[in-house]
Amino acid sequence: MGAPAGPARGPAARARPDAEVGLLALDELEHHERLNALGPDIMAPTDALERGGTFDRAEAARRIRGRGGDPVNPVILDQTMVAGVGNIYASEGLFLAGVDPCRPAQSVTDAELGALWGTVHPMMWDGTTRWGRTQTTPPAMQERGETHWVYQRKGKPCLVCGTPVELVRLPPYDRATYLCPVCQA
Repeated sequence: MGAPAGPARGPAARARPDAEVGLLALDELEHHERLNALGPDIMAPTDALERGGTFDRAEAARRIRGRGGDPVNPVILDQTMVAGVGNIYASEGLFLAGVDPCRPAQSVTDAELGALWGTVHPMMWDGTTRWGRTQTTPPAMQERGETHWVYQRKGKPCLVCGTPVELVRLPPYDRATYLCPVCQA
């Protein structure tokens, strides 16, 4: 007997049989060890006038730089550094910010982090408004079938400079990280 069908647009959420699912009261949330270990939430609530709302950029920068010589890509994937950024958005955001994902986290400047947050937040927000595959390029490029700047484009020409996109795997997660060696030099 299978799980009940989810909504017509996708599968139902499932929990492990031994998982405990429930809601936390505000006072319980304040003392929840694992949730309180999360970094600033890039998708923190926003008011209508300011993108990024309550995302604490200074705290995110402090945490990221605190990782010293670790490569910046896996650092921003670490949810205790910045909550919410996944693999696609990390590769795409670092590309659009012009940051080499292999660079030491401590060397990334405030301006570069600002560019990263300024690209990742709108892409993620857009991704929440439609169901389906993540797309990070402008609509005109998507119409031509170009849905990502660098993600899953290993060996294909960079959409900006034409240099072949590279794939690297960085510790500790060894996740596929895509980059343009010219645009992100």
